[in-house]
Amino acid sequence: MQTIYEKFPFLKNKALQIILEVVLSLVAMLIGILIVYFTNVPNPNMILIAILVIVSSFWGYPAAAAAGLMMTGYSLYFFSTDHSFFSFTEVNAQKMVVILIGIIVCIVFIGTLHMANGKSKRKLEEANNKLSSQNMTLSKVSSTDPLTEANNRYAYKEDSHNYLDKPIHLMIIDLDNFKSINDNYGHAVGDVALKAMANALVDIFGSEYVYRLGGDEFLVIAIRSEDKTFQKKIGFVKESIDGLQINEILIPLYFSAGYVYGQASNEGDLKAMSHEADVCLYEAKKKGKDCFVGKPHLD
Repeated sequence: MQTIYEKFPFLKNKALQIILEVVLSLVAMLIGILIVYFTNVPNPNMILIAILVIVSSFWGYPAAAAAGLMMTGYSLYFFSTDHSFFSFTEVNAQKMVVILIGIIVCIVFIGTLHMANGKSKRKLEEANNKLSSQNMTLSKVSSTDPLTEANNRYAYKEDSHNYLDKPIHLMIIDLDNFKSINDNYGHAVGDVALKAMANALVDIFGSEYVYRLGGDEFLVIAIRSEDKTFQKKIGFVKESIDGLQINEILIPLYFSAGYVYGQASNEGDLKAMSHEADVCLYEAKKKGKDCFVGKPHLD
């Protein structure tokens, strides 16, 4: 249920909130006064103190003080001799003292509780915001490959439902002779090569559609892409990583890829497409590597 501040954002201004709450409290007390006045209630302060309690609990000190002043004014009118506001019988004077003490105690006690409740709510909101931020950070960490900063296998599992019932290209990429890069140049260079590959894929296909499956293997999804356009993008990736230089050393960086295109209606279909793309990748490797093979999905 929306609060009045959510419905009218301009009321989030603290000063405007206080003014609105004071006005509402005065209206509430005025309604109470009119009721007891026209119904000739013999002991109106009981009804009015109940309204003051409600106002204090809802809106705190400023609103309670305003309502308390209005209630005090009406009590002076009601209990004074001939409604003079200043002349009282001894009994009515005692009643006024009790009423004033009741008003002050109500405002201070319930207003303090209202303030403490507000502080507790703010602390709880801050804790929830902090927890939400930490959860988002944790979710990002758990779904991101720490080396390449691309999405990981877990992220693909979480995202897979987004690719159902849509025309997609699903491609699996494997770096050619990656072991020799590690052996000849060291694992630090191999890490740079993996990062370069991931960056190229992200630049061409978009970060949300690129996943590192593990090792030197990547998965790419393209939604509603023409096959010729998809093949051109593969060419752009090849151009992007061609001639990778690290510490003035030219690193031969090539990849083989296999892809299928079609539509998956459920998770089983998507797994089948992944398997078919893997078969295409194997065919590309058999052809001599540094190439790609693509086929339509077998329905």
